[in-house]
Amino acid sequence: MNRVAIFGGLGNQMFQYALAISMDAEGIPTKISVSDFLLNRHYQGFELIKAFDVPLPILDRVKASAMSKFRPLFVDTNTGFIKNAIKKLFLNNRNVYQEKMEYHFDEEVFRQAYSFLVGTWQSPKYFETQQQLIREVFNFNKPHDDLNLQLSSDISSSNAVAVHVRRGFYLEPTLTSSRMVIDSSDYYYKAFDIISNQVKNPVFYVFSDDIEWAKKNFKGKNFVFVSHNKGANSYLDMYLMGLCRHFIIANSAFSWWPAWLSSNDDKLVVIPKPWVRESDCPSIYPSEWLTIDVLTDRMQMV
Repeated sequence: MNRVAIFGGLGNQMFQYALAISMDAEGIPTKISVSDFLLNRHYQGFELIKAFDVPLPILDRVKASAMSKFRPLFVDTNTGFIKNAIKKLFLNNRNVYQEKMEYHFDEEVFRQAYSFLVGTWQSPKYFETQQQLIREVFNFNKPHDDLNLQLSSDISSSNAVAVHVRRGFYLEPTLTSSRMVIDSSDYYYKAFDIISNQVKNPVFYVFSDDIEWAKKNFKGKNFVFVSHNKGANSYLDMYLMGLCRHFIIANSAFSWWPAWLSSNDDKLVVIPKPWVRESDCPSIYPSEWLTIDVLTDRMQMV
């Protein structure tokens, strides 16, 4: 049986989980491992159970207490100690299979049988034959508070367009040099024009980890800035985005998923290209989505 490592933010976790359940559905026994969350803090932690009302095939429950006991020893993630310790405690001599190239489809993963699978697996090709299953699994838990319920109603009754601006974490100097942050409003205004030319009376709902940047740079359209879902409730932004009819997304899994999961047959999805500076990442783009070239001098690399 394989195990897929779950780590990162909610969007990443969804790609990893989608790989796991797709492989399992294809007859390749596969479960997930959440042991990484016992060692490291990722965004809001393990969010899949909180965001979706589905049973999750977690394999590490029994050994979680053992990992917690040894956690004080795992302090230097720049050494091989952490990998060796995880392998000893959790893998039972499984092979560690590392994704060959991030954001590119790696068909070799489907030939694994007793491996610990480590990667982001950000391509819809990994679950191409299980799309209906993925859509059923990623059915969001609904909000209960008045503000999100009102927003849900407003979005559902208008030609709502989800606009996602990703900045905060992308600006950290510790990120690899391949990651980009869209530091100009040009991409978004081109996308606004595309939507406005094809959609009657669009209302642009803006979601961002830097909402002040968005308020400063976005003018002249019917904008609604959504900024109240923070911390443990941040997954509700993804839920609200998914209610929109059209999408202007960032190079982020957090907005990729609502666009992909949308059941609107007439949806327009605008996506920046390239996804990362060093590669077009062709498998990340569904063929019907509209791309805008953002690799210009006004694109900031961090």
